Amino acid sequence: LSDKEISSTPCLIAFQNDDLINIRIKEIVAGDRHSLFLFENGQLWGCGYNYNGELGLGNRRSKLAKIPIGNLQQIKCSKIHNFSLAYDGSSYYAWGKTKYVKWLLPKKLDGHPTSFASASVQVLNSPITFGLTSTIYEFGSHDSISYKSIIELFDNQDNYDVKFIIDKKDIKACKCYLKSVSKFYGDKFSDDWKEKKEVTISGYSYETYYAYLRLLHTGKIQINQQNITELVDLANCYGDESLMEYCATFIRNDLDEQTMPKYLPLINKYEMIELYEKLAHLYKNQNQQSSSSSKRTKFS
Repeated sequence: LSDKEISSTPCLIAFQNDDLINIRIKEIVAGDRHSLFLFENGQLWGCGYNYNGELGLGNRRSKLAKIPIGNLQQIKCSKIHNFSLAYDGSSYYAWGKTKYVKWLLPKKLDGHPTSFASASVQVLNSPITFGLTSTIYEFGSHDSISYKSIIELFDNQDNYDVKFIIDKKDIKACKCYLKSVSKFYGDKFSDDWKEKKEVTISGYSYETYYAYLRLLHTGKIQINQQNITELVDLANCYGDESLMEYCATFIRNDLDEQTMPKYLPLINKYEMIELYEKLAHLYKNQNQQSSSSSKRTKFS
């Protein structure tokens, strides 16, 4: 992550600010695609990805900038949930993607939390531990009883109350669980799917829909060039922001001069603005290469 554009290689970060002359950096923390720099004078700066408000600038522009909150003592990031936390000695602040909405500016947390873990529970559905202890995912350890219980609700012959029919195949699930983890399913099973024991799904392959339902139960999904188009459409149709972020991350990592013709229609159709910067970078490289090639031809 650089101070001007997305970069996949290490680069120097230059803080052009007179207030920081001779001021040392006290702490550096990194999220999934953004970084925060806490200086000894309490100033906080950030750079990198900002689609979810990770930088707390009040907008979604990705750049190196001072975050509008001062006199800070500690900072934390979450590489899983795309949010950040800060502590000024008396209060905790949060910004980024929370369980409520995307907070583009730092927001002081109510309730007087006493730790980053207790502060995180206000913006997520369960606490995250920071520091030397391992990160706790929202639904807990994969060895936990609750996780195993959730897995038992997925495509279980002995425990289901609805079947999704796709391409003459079925996937078994529990309405109550799907309603609890998805607004789309919550609305559907409270309305036109309420009395249905079988729901026919069209527009998506069996493999894609199976992968999506598995994601809702396990938190894991395999994305590839074969299913990315259907998954982006499904994320858009079902209003699943987390899935859309996973898809955007996959495209960003796979996007280059060779794959751009494949992904460009998808990016434009679904207005995946978080990928526009990467596209601009690729176009710039193409133009530079084209210009260099023209000059070589001219002088040969």
